[in-house]
Amino acid sequence: MTKESLYQGRIFKDYLLNQEYLDSEEGQRTLNEHMLLGWLANKQEIQDSTLQPIAKKEFKRQWHLNQTYQEILVELAPKFVEANIRPVLLKGITFLDKMYKDLGDRSMSDIDMFVNPNELNTCVLLLESAGFTKSSSQKWRANSHKLELIRTSEGIETVIELHTKLFYHVEEPKWNFKCFSIEPYLKLESEDEFLYLCTHVGFQHSFMKLFWLLDLHFILSGLTNIDEKKVINLAKAHKVYSSFSMTLYILKTYFGTELNTEFNQVQEKLSGLKKSLLSVSYLMNPKSSMLQYLSIKHLCKDSFSEAINYNLGWIKDRFSS
Repeated sequence: MTKESLYQGRIFKDYLLNQEYLDSEEGQRTLNEHMLLGWLANKQEIQDSTLQPIAKKEFKRQWHLNQTYQEILVELAPKFVEANIRPVLLKGITFLDKMYKDLGDRSMSDIDMFVNPNELNTCVLLLESAGFTKSSSQKWRANSHKLELIRTSEGIETVIELHTKLFYHVEEPKWNFKCFSIEPYLKLESEDEFLYLCTHVGFQHSFMKLFWLLDLHFILSGLTNIDEKKVINLAKAHKVYSSFSMTLYILKTYFGTELNTEFNQVQEKLSGLKKSLLSVSYLMNPKSSMLQYLSIKHLCKDSFSEAINYNLGWIKDRFSS
């Protein structure tokens, strides 16, 4: 796919690659919040913009941090081999050499690893032996399956987040894996990965960050052999179909992502209410309306009871002292 066809969507033409928007105070603040400055740094559209030096600085910072994360994977690999553990890498760390031209293009704050619950304690001891310490932050129900470990070296703080589940609300599915470029790490197969990422950005985070949606746009723009029927069936079986269909609608409508028949039919059937709430103004500034944000968070769930349970837990977590 050419650059011209890759960036045909409204989100690119009116915002992310629009010179007038890039020069505005609102644009610079918004793109920073969406963690896209590094990705923009080397784009032609930004070269004469007042945003360019800010973006270049962020690119360099992210480049060094991402290089550090790649070095950490190499450093820890022999320890995991010795322990006979094969962590499954998730999200950003798996994209650096796959979808982004330079290390500084993709914002990344941690390494996400999916591990067997029975191996969690061993993983923690392994990471502690490498200088990481467990975070003291409390996790609410939807995040109780995650554990953060932090290490600071030469002034750079790095975080590894261990996941013992990917979907907190259902019995853990049987995931399919393939080898990552560095042994002994694994990553999710294409269908599982795509569904997990849709669930992460929609079900969990209500489309709060554009850089997560950009990942999905790039994935679909580069994939030619994904089994769409399998993904759709998995979304229904694991009760994440609503957020999955809303994600496809956003990608098609605002990113201009080319969808094949099965995926396109899913987003076409989205209700008028969901379409009206998923506006471009919401995507650019999801914090502007708490009512709209909570409505989308609610509608991302497949059942009313799960939506209520999630929303009440989220509100309690956010506003409790």
